[in-house]
Amino acid sequence: MTSVPQPVWLRHSDGSPVAASLVRGLNEQHIELWRAHWYPAREAALSKQAASGQKLPEHARWDWERKLRKVTGLLGFAGYAIECDGIPQGLMLLDLNQTAKVSKQKGKPLVYVQYVEVAPWNSELLVKPIRYRGVGSLLIRAAIERSIDEEFHGRVGLVALPQAEGFYRNTIGMTDLGPQLEAQGLRYFELTEAQAKAFVAKTGG
Repeated sequence: MTSVPQPVWLRHSDGSPVAASLVRGLNEQHIELWRAHWYPAREAALSKQAASGQKLPEHARWDWERKLRKVTGLLGFAGYAIECDGIPQGLMLLDLNQTAKVSKQKGKPLVYVQYVEVAPWNSELLVKPIRYRGVGSLLIRAAIERSIDEEFHGRVGLVALPQAEGFYRNTIGMTDLGPQLEAQGLRYFELTEAQAKAFVAKTGG
């Protein structure tokens, strides 16, 4: 089920503000738009990178159709999209069944970002210049707001792909808890209540 879209703002590559919408809840239309727009754009970018010998992004083969279908109808999962131009500019899937690992909040419930990805044309790992900036930050802020709504006080956790570690550590301000054996050695990051408040304040209160 989708909710009434919430107005948000992106930044065009030229720096100008662009009106967009945050949608709470993903549906069949999002899958269709992913298949029609994201998939061909990503494949074209990947083919270009492969031909030039560039290293491919670590999320290069994510299949959102499969990811969403795996949790359809399950309690404790929530999807989000940033929409602009009638197309999703970013997608996120949340798991509301996890608990915190940072010592001061260990064992308390949090919102776990299972997957988050910006559209191929918004990823500097795929194209330059990108079309819109700020998509990833808006989605993480949405995860914080969902955590607050669930009375988890802004606590958010996630496992990061190596190419995204700097974003979560430096841009979002999350605590790096290091590699996790259960996550194939990927690093786990977590937002405390104080860090969540600081990020919300930094991004407009």
